[in-house]
Parts: sequence; C-alpha cells; structure tokens
Amino acid sequence: MSVCIYDKALTEKFKRWTEGTDLTVTSPDETRRLFETILDKNNDSPIQLPLICLRRGLGYTVDIRGKKSSTYLGFRRDISTSGATFVNMIPVILNYQVDVYARHYEEAEDYMRNIIFNIVNYPRFEVEVPYKNIDFQHAVNIIPGQQVVDNSSINERLIVGQFTRLSYQFDIDEAFLWDVRERGSLRLVEGDLHIITPQNNEDIVEELDFADDQKLFGEDN
Repeated sequence: MSVCIYDKALTEKFKRWTEGTDLTVTSPDETRRLFETILDKNNDSPIQLPLICLRRGLGYTVDIRGKKSSTYLGFRRDISTSGATFVNMIPVILNYQVDVYARHYEEAEDYMRNIIFNIVNYPRFEVEVPYKNIDFQHAVNIIPGQQVVDNSSINERLIVGQFTRLSYQFDIDEAFLWDVRERGSLRLVEGDLHIITPQNNEDIVEELDFADDQKLFGEDN
C-alpha cells in the first residue's frame, strides 16, 4: 500500500476538526490543483474563503539503513487452515504542510492557532491498511513543526491583498510502506507432512519417517 493512505487519514482528521464550520479542507491530491478542485466542487462559483489545504511532496524519505527483519518477516496478522497472512513494513518519514487561506491576516492567524493547538494536544490518528478482506488499523502521530510562515506573496496570489496564506510544516511518525502477503501452512497428520497453499488450497503430501524423532527435531530437544 502506498503512502496515500496517510493522506486520506490525515485529511479525515482535519475534516473532523472543522466539522460544522464554514472551512473547506482539501487533501494533498486536491491541493496540487487547488483552484481547479474548488471551482469544480462549487460549479465554477467564486472561491469562498477560508480554506485549509494539506500538502505533501510527491516523494518521501525511506528511514532505514540495510535490510531488517521487519522488511521480510514482519508479523503474522491472520491465521487459517489454508495459511497465514504476513505483514511486512519499511519505515518512512512523511513531511506535510498545512496552509490556511483567509481574507484577512487576523482571521488566518486565528485559524492557524486552533490548528496548532489540535496538533499538539491530539496528535494521534488511525490509518486503515487495506488488503483484500483484511483491513487493520495502524496508529501514527503528528510530530509538530516549529515555525509558522506567512506565504501570502506567492504566485497563486492573483490580486494584491486578495488573501492571506499562513503555512505550517509537520511530520508523521511511525509511518510505513506496507507489503501484505499470504503464505501456506504446514500440518503434520499421521506421519505425513501436509503443505497447504492459500492460492489454490492444494494439499501436497510428503512422506516422512518419524521412527527416530531425533532426526527431525535434533538431539538437544
């Protein structure tokens, strides 16, 4: 699963914070074509401020040096007679920016103040990792940034004094690239080794001689 699952979960978190207000929240994907998205949603009506826009660069940082057991062993998520589901993960660092667009500076500053309080006090949120019929939740944390920047003098500013834009950057902690796979299971039945694969549920039988169990389990067991 790609890092877009974090974009979705973070956008939903911000929308819950602004529920019942006149604020519009756009996801990182929508923000990349910000004004086209707003116009499409409003049937080409004039853009209404204030806006809260989440941004993330197209890339991310892979936070690992060398292969670790979690990248190929991971953890076992689901077990059945036909096999088990294993989840592997590689840690990544995701950098986000939230922009507040408002008509006046004081208004934008007030919205940004509320956002920072929410981020600092309620940084945790759940990300749904989907795979076939096995969806599980993974908790991550927002790592607050240190600086709010006035980015009002940007190319998107069509007319001087049209709006104020305040920007705040933060990171997501404990984010991962996910790889979910199914593996077959082994079962011993009356001296036979049964290998069951989840792909076709075939039962492949191999004959084993258990007359001397030390050959199988080792003399020290």
